[in-house]
Amino acid sequence: MSTPPPAPSISGSPVRFEGLSKTYGPVTAVKPMDLEVRAGEFLSFLGPSGSGKTTTLMMLAGFETPSTGRLIVGDTDITSMPPAKRNIGMVFQNYALFPHMTVEQNVAFPLRMRGVGPAEQTRMVAEMLDTVGLADFAGRFPAQLSGGQQQRVALARAIVFKPPVLLMDEPLSALDKYLRSRLQMEIKRIQRDLGITVVYVTHDQDEAMTMSDRICVMRDGGIAQIGAPETLYRAPADEFVAGFLGESNMFTRPLKRTEPGRIVIDMARDDLVLPVRQTPAGTAVKLAVRPEHLHFHPDDSGIATVRDVTYVGDHRRYELALDDGTLLVAKQQETDGITPVPPGARVALDWPAGQMRAFADGVALQ
Repeated sequence: MSTPPPAPSISGSPVRFEGLSKTYGPVTAVKPMDLEVRAGEFLSFLGPSGSGKTTTLMMLAGFETPSTGRLIVGDTDITSMPPAKRNIGMVFQNYALFPHMTVEQNVAFPLRMRGVGPAEQTRMVAEMLDTVGLADFAGRFPAQLSGGQQQRVALARAIVFKPPVLLMDEPLSALDKYLRSRLQMEIKRIQRDLGITVVYVTHDQDEAMTMSDRICVMRDGGIAQIGAPETLYRAPADEFVAGFLGESNMFTRPLKRTEPGRIVIDMARDDLVLPVRQTPAGTAVKLAVRPEHLHFHPDDSGIATVRDVTYVGDHRRYELALDDGTLLVAKQQETDGITPVPPGARVALDWPAGQMRAFADGVALQ
């Protein structure tokens, strides 16, 4: 069997948001934003509905006019440039394929609009269909394709003219979970192979974590935190990011005392010592710990009771109730030799200081 040809290379461009904002009358949809997307980077805007992520993408695409600021792609100021002149690829949630055109004709459309000759169109379309794994579907119409195949056609059409930047607005949200997972990895592979810069919008935390080089978490029109997925997951800057990105136990505990560079927290029968950059002014802090980092073991004199146990394939999910009524969730991996702890059992908790975050007034202390 012959080796498939290498994917066509695309030179990704950096994107700069300089003081970019958007208001609608008295409503601020996007607060002034300064951000640089690196050349060849996969950056995701992640946030709940109304956070400003899609409006930000639409300004970059040219479908919304910024109220203030500039947009720079490479060395070109595109702030006032019409969408068709920006040379940016775009993939929408609803695919936006032409139903009366074949796959080949859909993918060729942006080339035809740019005056590319027929022979070169044929070559470039064949190359791109091979890249997205649809070489055998060139003659089919969109109605003859699955949702995942239609999204691949939309992706091929968006990058066939080799734009330096690709924008993707919730492109996988209409697909089922299995297909969505497959396409996440496929899109990331294609992006990496091509070297294109991708700006991606999603409300799905797992999707952002899986695909992104960096994630820009948005809230109320502003940037809450930006960083690599692991950084945001392990070191959220505030309570919102800790609660929004993945699952987190968040609960309040009294401060026992503060010392230079650290705090001592009253955990009922034990003290928890955490290093901090700043000392909180109050008498209590909010703690966050991920379920997979919260370990426990049976102990009749422990401070928690197992309320419920759920089997989830590769792990068991435990709901634990502290004696003061605080509810926590812990995940225990399914491995040989592990005996499930039944509901009603008393357990002791091992507080993982290195995996815990402390917050005061909503902001991380570490």
